[in-house]
Amino acid sequence: QRGLAFARKLTQTPMLIQESDISQLRSDFGDPMAMRIALQCSRYNYMVRISNGFQLQLEEGNPFYDYYGLPKPGQK
Repeated sequence: QRGLAFARKLTQTPMLIQESDISQLRSDFGDPMAMRIALQCSRYNYMVRISNGFQLQLEEGNPFYDYYGLPKPGQK
């Protein structure tokens, strides 16, 4: 719940994130996972704001199948 609360706060009111929010993540999840949560939430918020700012359309399907060399669903 605290990880989701952090993500929600970062999304809705990023200017209110304080050291205590990061300290709480560190306490709940440990340093490595707290770092991962903070970075991923920040990255995804950034990407959404960029795509919304430029009014970019979302891709259909997963554009990373080719990037990672993975077969698309239904293909072998």
